[in-house]
Amino acid sequence: MRIISLEKERIHVDYTMDGTPDSVRNFQPDAYLDGDQYYLILGDNDEEGVFGCGHTLQEAMQEWDKAYRQKRSHSASI
Repeated sequence: MRIISLEKERIHVDYTMDGTPDSVRNFQPDAYLDGDQYYLILGDNDEEGVFGCGHTLQEAMQEWDKAYRQKRSHSASI
């Protein structure tokens, strides 16, 4: 298990903006900016948490939503 540790700039996100996936709107993961990469994280480690990144905030949200749906479908199949 790898602990997620970010020493990046935490940013404010308006989770009500158009185009925000429902899962991101509901769970409101922490958002960070490191150079040209945005990160969304919910949880303390990569096994139990959900992580998404992208070159734009919207891309990171889409990746986070995809990771959330994959974890959810994996949990449902156990």
